[in-house]
Amino acid sequence: TLPDSFPDYNVLSNVRGGVYYFTDSSYAAKMNHEGEILFYYHAESATDFDRTEVDGNVYYTLSVAGASHEYPSLTIGTGPIGKCIVLDEKYKTVKVIPALYETDRTPAGIPVDQHEFTMLGEDHFLLIGIIGEREYDFPEGVAHSEFGARVGSNVIQEIVNDEVVFEWYSSDHPELYSYATSDYADYFNLNSLFADYAHLNSVQIDPDDGNFVCSLRNSCCILKLDRTTGEILWTLGGKGDQFGLTEEQKTYYQHHAVPFEGGLVTVFDNGNNQGRTRIV
Repeated sequence: TLPDSFPDYNVLSNVRGGVYYFTDSSYAAKMNHEGEILFYYHAESATDFDRTEVDGNVYYTLSVAGASHEYPSLTIGTGPIGKCIVLDEKYKTVKVIPALYETDRTPAGIPVDQHEFTMLGEDHFLLIGIIGEREYDFPEGVAHSEFGARVGSNVIQEIVNDEVVFEWYSSDHPELYSYATSDYADYFNLNSLFADYAHLNSVQIDPDDGNFVCSLRNSCCILKLDRTTGEILWTLGGKGDQFGLTEEQKTYYQHHAVPFEGGLVTVFDNGNNQGRTRIV
């Protein structure tokens, strides 16, 4: 029996078999092809519900709101923040990651960004987050305050056995400041506490070489990052495009860039330049 607060839905057709995983407001749900809810998880702002197989074992992962943190002044409210949860095949909670892992650079208690949480192995995860920093190093031609700008630096952490084996900060790559659209290149902080110039919303591993493919929404571009050095290997789309795309071919405020074997990348193009609804 579903609770009264479960979102209303209609099954319009039964096209094929399979199981579907989705989130809607405060619910993550698993549904069969006949529209029957097989499992649901109720939490504030549930996102990114997925099924993963690791060494023959089934796990379910999702992100929910409500992480506590010790440094609210460093946490910017431009994206969903929360904690990551891992369930076993019987939907029992086996791990909760309440925040980014503390490093020499990342303070303890910074909440994870709910856009994406990826389980790669039994104790192997990808986390993303966003931290407020004051920056002074801007490329020539990028207008900014002479006193430095408050920016939201995007962070990627790869975690193995509760150790950070890779950490990437977007603020280590000043060229990215010049890629932001005019709506988000607020380096005088006139309209925002922190300029959300990048807004990382997905990180996936390229099966061809093991490097990272990332989507930066507010720069309208997709990056490929070296998984060892953090170097930007290429930029697809946006102002820094290296592939000669026409304006019609470029994505605008895109999400969910996913690489496949053979160099194929799929992406959801929000198409904001065409007057479509924004998804954040």
